[in-house]
Amino acid sequence: MSLILYHNEEQKRLAHETTESNKSKHKLPLATEIQEAKQFYEAEDYHQKYRLQQYPSLTSALGIKSREDLFHSTAASRFNGYVMGHGSMEQFQKDDAIVKLPGELKNFIVKALQRGPVHAC
Repeated sequence: MSLILYHNEEQKRLAHETTESNKSKHKLPLATEIQEAKQFYEAEDYHQKYRLQQYPSLTSALGIKSREDLFHSTAASRFNGYVMGHGSMEQFQKDDAIVKLPGELKNFIVKALQRGPVHAC
């Protein structure tokens, strides 16, 4: 599920602006919901950064060694998106300058971004 949770009116406004500006970039309608943040429950372990977990060599290259690393790593969040074809090549290059992925993993992410977003059925 694609969901943006907001805590105040400014975040709500930004969420709506962002989704509106992204509509033209996608062939299919955006399914992202925007809701007020209320009580929040973490997903089960197997749902956390689900796509990234399918690539142990990538999680290892990102230095993810534990459940806590996976849950709390900004890099894990970004690279989970990249695996799904989300994000810009420019942002990936900035992130990779920090992470310094091995060539085959870098090429894998580049191909995913060139392919574009994968949508679940």
